[in-house]
Amino acid sequence: MKFALTIILLCAALPAFAGIPCEMITTWLEGETAVALITPAGTVASLAEQGTVIHVELMDCTPAPIPNFPFQDIWVSGVGDVNICPGGSMADANTDEFGRTTIRGPIFGGNHSESGVMVWVSGIPSDTGPLALDFVSPDLNGDLVVNLNDFSAFGVDFGSAAFRSDFNHDGTVNLNDFSTFGQHFGETCP
Repeated sequence: MKFALTIILLCAALPAFAGIPCEMITTWLEGETAVALITPAGTVASLAEQGTVIHVELMDCTPAPIPNFPFQDIWVSGVGDVNICPGGSMADANTDEFGRTTIRGPIFGGNHSESGVMVWVSGIPSDTGPLALDFVSPDLNGDLVVNLNDFSAFGVDFGSAAFRSDFNHDGTVNLNDFSTFGQHFGETCP
């Protein structure tokens, strides 16, 4: 009798969870890009133009898709030292009728990540864990300003294979990377 009562109470409570993403956040990557360039002002090609789209699917506790979930409450952050500008990595749109949306625009931020990215929904991390996408930025120290401090760090890396300063991912920090750095010098978050 106690077991049956528990089931009735649990089933009665399920509608109260409709529309709430209770850790049923699925994410996946489309594309072949393993490293994306980000800048504090987001003045780079979008993730999609760089070859990657992040897909997000939200299900509630019943489980059913969560349609029209606000895009502002879905964002990405780098795992590690990446610093994202406020509002600089939100989803492209509210979730559709299947509870799905994408993150395909430019990312506004600095520093670098070699540990992937995490999708967050209202402060809850995706249960699929980090995605295999890393970030590099001319804002090498992650203070959200590309300035002389970053230029000094870039100078130290010049001629090496330093991941953080190899903006075009060709294995060497060279004049091509210097050109990218120069194009974004002076940028800050909007």
